[in-house]
Amino acid sequence: MKLGIEASKWIIWILVSIGLISIPFIFFENRQSTFQLSAGVWFQSSLLETKYLYILHHALAFIPVFIFGIVFNLFSFRDVFIKEYWKPLSVLAILYIGWDMVFTYLRIWGFNETYIIGIKILGLPIEEIAWFLVIPFCSLFTYEVFKRYNYFESRFEALIKGLVLLVLVILYIVEIDKIYTSISVASCIIVVGYSWIWGLRGFALFLVAYGVILIPMILFNGMLTGLFTKEGLVVYNPEEFSGNRIFSFPMEDMAFGFSFLYGILCLRDYINK
Repeated sequence: MKLGIEASKWIIWILVSIGLISIPFIFFENRQSTFQLSAGVWFQSSLLETKYLYILHHALAFIPVFIFGIVFNLFSFRDVFIKEYWKPLSVLAILYIGWDMVFTYLRIWGFNETYIIGIKILGLPIEEIAWFLVIPFCSLFTYEVFKRYNYFESRFEALIKGLVLLVLVILYIVEIDKIYTSISVASCIIVVGYSWIWGLRGFALFLVAYGVILIPMILFNGMLTGLFTKEGLVVYNPEEFSGNRIFSFPMEDMAFGFSFLYGILCLRDYINK
């Protein structure tokens, strides 16, 4: 009986996930709008006006975390990463690189040649592929440090997930005709729904930790989207996202990062279980 219930959960979750990802493509018209190159510069630095901008972005994010988290093994991060995170990170990176390839091909977003070295793999700049390893690695370090000093569990985990899912479903329906908005929201529904169905703990903790992670995200994502440069390195089709930006990057980037990072945690818990 227990095996039957477990199988039913998987079937429901998989079918709903496929539906959530597929439906927006029914409304997709492939509106080939010109990319929005600038989102409003807050502080322009001539030092960043270089084809090595993406490499500089990765170096600034990765090197400090590598030194403190891996070399010095602060907060036992090296041990935790090897034991718990490298497998789910690798799997999610492959999935999200696939998403990136599809949206690049459909011109939902693109990459400004001014700020990349020009080497591409499967249509993506090599720096973009590295992003899916560098940024989650750094974000997981921030999450582990936060959890060490702020570990807590809420008695209202199921209620919180239910409310978050309700808000996400409403956003999904309202923005169904904008492919980046709807797919990014759908990805959040999928991972939060998984967590809700299987009763995973720690969602409230992750929500608060993600709020902390957003602080460096504003700076580093800002480097890629034109917060400090004349034009954005990553540029977007304005017809395919809500138009709402946080400083220089689309609001949808938050959902993209949320589902990617929380997906890693969910897959980690599944592997451990």
